[in-house]
Amino acid sequence: MSGSATSPTLMTLVTYIYYLYAYSEYFSAAAALATLVAAIAAIVIIPYALLGLKRWVFRR
Repeated sequence: MSGSATSPTLMTLVTYIYYLYAYSEYFSAAAALATLVAAIAAIVIIPYALLGLKRWVFRR
Protein backbone atom coordinates (compact mmCIF):
# COMPACT_ATOMS: atom_id res chain seq x y z
CA MET A 1 0.00 0.00 0.00
CA SER A 2 1.04 3.57 -0.37
CA GLY A 3 2.20 5.87 2.39
CA SER A 4 -0.68 8.31 2.05
CA ALA A 5 -4.14 8.47 0.57
CA THR A 6 -3.45 10.20 -2.75
CA SER A 7 -6.10 8.34 -4.70
CA PRO A 8 -9.83 8.77 -4.02
CA THR A 9 -10.11 4.99 -3.83
CA LEU A 10 -7.81 4.96 -0.78
CA MET A 11 -9.55 7.82 1.10
CA THR A 12 -12.38 7.76 3.54
CA LEU A 13 -15.48 9.79 2.71
CA VAL A 14 -14.45 12.55 5.14
CA THR A 15 -11.01 13.06 3.60
CA TYR A 16 -12.41 12.82 0.07
CA ILE A 17 -14.96 15.57 0.74
CA TYR A 18 -12.29 17.72 2.38
CA TYR A 19 -9.87 17.37 -0.54
CA LEU A 20 -12.66 17.87 -3.09
CA TYR A 21 -13.51 21.27 -1.67
CA ALA A 22 -10.02 22.22 -0.47
CA TYR A 23 -8.56 21.97 -3.97
CA SER A 24 -11.17 24.40 -5.20
CA GLU A 25 -10.23 26.73 -2.30
CA TYR A 26 -13.52 26.45 -0.41
CA PHE A 27 -11.72 25.66 2.84
CA SER A 28 -14.56 26.59 5.17
CA ALA A 29 -17.08 24.50 3.23
CA ALA A 30 -14.59 21.62 3.12
CA ALA A 31 -14.10 21.69 6.87
CA ALA A 32 -17.83 22.04 7.56
CA LEU A 33 -18.85 19.17 5.28
CA ALA A 34 -16.10 16.88 6.57
CA THR A 35 -17.17 17.62 10.15
CA LEU A 36 -20.82 17.05 9.27
CA VAL A 37 -20.11 13.66 7.68
CA ALA A 38 -17.96 12.62 10.65
CA ALA A 39 -20.69 13.69 13.10
CA ILE A 40 -23.40 11.80 11.22
CA ALA A 41 -21.19 8.71 11.13
CA ALA A 42 -20.55 8.99 14.87
CA ILE A 43 -24.27 9.41 15.60
CA VAL A 44 -25.00 6.23 13.67
CA ILE A 45 -22.02 4.08 14.72
CA ILE A 46 -21.61 4.83 18.44
CA PRO A 47 -25.09 3.71 19.60
CA TYR A 48 -24.85 0.58 17.46
CA ALA A 49 -21.42 -0.23 18.91
CA LEU A 50 -22.63 0.35 22.47
CA LEU A 51 -25.63 -1.89 21.88
CA GLY A 52 -23.37 -4.62 20.54
CA LEU A 53 -21.02 -4.32 23.51
CA LYS A 54 -23.93 -4.39 25.95
CA ARG A 55 -25.31 -7.54 24.35
CA TRP A 56 -21.86 -9.14 24.31
CA VAL A 57 -21.06 -8.34 27.96
CA PHE A 58 -24.49 -9.15 29.38
CA ARG A 59 -25.35 -12.22 27.33
CA ARG A 60 -27.32 -14.94 29.02
